[in-house]
Amino acid sequence: MSLILMFTISLIVVAGVLLVLSRDIFRLIVGLAVLGSAANLIVFMARARQPHPAVIEAGASQFAGGGRHPLPQRWC
Repeated sequence: MSLILMFTISLIVVAGVLLVLSRDIFRLIVGLAVLGSAANLIVFMARARQPHPAVIEAGASQFAGGGRHPLPQRWC
């Protein structure tokens, strides 16, 4: 399944690059939007490979995977 997703994302990136390289301003804008969407898909796919959730489960005081807290400040 991940191979299919990687192939699909690579096709989206290629389409975005081809649109950005065209001389028409509308195609350039659409190409940038497509590249932005491809970047989001790459980040989501990279996050989907990690086995631990990104949030703390209800009732827990630490992450299950031993990761760092994203908000280190203590609010009093």
